[in-house]
Amino acid sequence: MTADHTIALLLDIEHDDWIAGLAPKQADSLITQAIRAALNTLTTTGELPQSLAGRAVEVSAVLTDNDQVQALNRDYRGKDKPTNILSFPQFDADETHAGLPDDAAILLGDLVLAFETVASEAKARDIPIWQHVTHLVIHGLLHLVGFDHVDDNSAVAMEQLEVQAMASIDLDNPYRFDMEQDPTTVIGQDNPATAR
Repeated sequence: MTADHTIALLLDIEHDDWIAGLAPKQADSLITQAIRAALNTLTTTGELPQSLAGRAVEVSAVLTDNDQVQALNRDYRGKDKPTNILSFPQFDADETHAGLPDDAAILLGDLVLAFETVASEAKARDIPIWQHVTHLVIHGLLHLVGFDHVDDNSAVAMEQLEVQAMASIDLDNPYRFDMEQDPTTVIGQDNPATAR
């Protein structure tokens, strides 16, 4: 069972290389598809927070560069280095949203991606940038709704949801690459996509 969530995407492309880098895909449709895949996977697995059931959601995505992401990573996480994606959650699963009209979108938060890091990781995996972005947005969306990878059990659970979401849109397991890569480049390891 899937729920066709209404998704309001606020997209800001701050780095021009993103447009050519994502070709032939369009950033807005690609990111919306990834968000929908994540939400539908959470729905089918029974992992969607109850307060989001049947609700429209709003997500902000910023496509920028390493310098901007490094500054955010330093200021909000104390890590003075670029990373592929940062997630800034605004959603609280315990909040009932009872005061909001039924048709009002629930703000999940912000996703910020760094072009140079994402492009480098995609090249190392020999996949198109758009495919890597799809995975990163799914990963980031899970953070926005409360998932994390602070320990092995939560990391495995989160990875399984990501793999299912990718498969739901006919994309391969993104973690197959990480078994062949330097462990410090693995999503969810030294390079977590969360700004919490």
